Amino acid sequence: EIGTALKDSRARVANLQSRVRSLGVKIAALDTLIVNLKNTIVEREQAIAQLEGRVQGLEVTVAEKTAQIAEKETQLSEQKRKMNTVFYIAGTRTELQEKGIIDEEGGFLWGLLGSTTVMSPAASASEFTALDKTKDNTIHVNGEIDEILPRRQTDLFAMTTAEEAGSDLKILEPDKFWREQYLVVVLD
Repeated sequence: EIGTALKDSRARVANLQSRVRSLGVKIAALDTLIVNLKNTIVEREQAIAQLEGRVQGLEVTVAEKTAQIAEKETQLSEQKRKMNTVFYIAGTRTELQEKGIIDEEGGFLWGLLGSTTVMSPAASASEFTALDKTKDNTIHVNGEIDEILPRRQTDLFAMTTAEEAGSDLKILEPDKFWREQYLVVVLD
């Protein structure tokens, strides 16, 4: 009986050892799989970190480009505003001469005959009123318009006079009319 029990025990031990060996192989395979999965996870985390770094770099680039575009748009709108800004002044001949806006040139007998009224090159820009030539196509003045300086072609504007309400200078073709940035309206 003892021999049979020992034989059975040996058979069980052998069976257990073979099972342990097969489990060991399976455990080793699982350990290898786990190590490979961990390595894959580390590689993916590194790839994600690199992509996040690139995304952050691209976000910074986009922010810089957006700021540059905004600055360029501001510069363009400022240049457009300057290009579309024109200036005028209205007053009687005496008022304009006293302010140094107009002068008399040429003529005979000390300028009494044949002289021409011109805009003074020394005219102060601060005396003029600014307009946007793309929006302001009518200039209203308190008085009757005698002449405009520098002279413009008559088909570029129209003058209307209302009793006691002054006069209007309607600009028909702003681009051609405002080739010169300054306008002097001489009133009677």
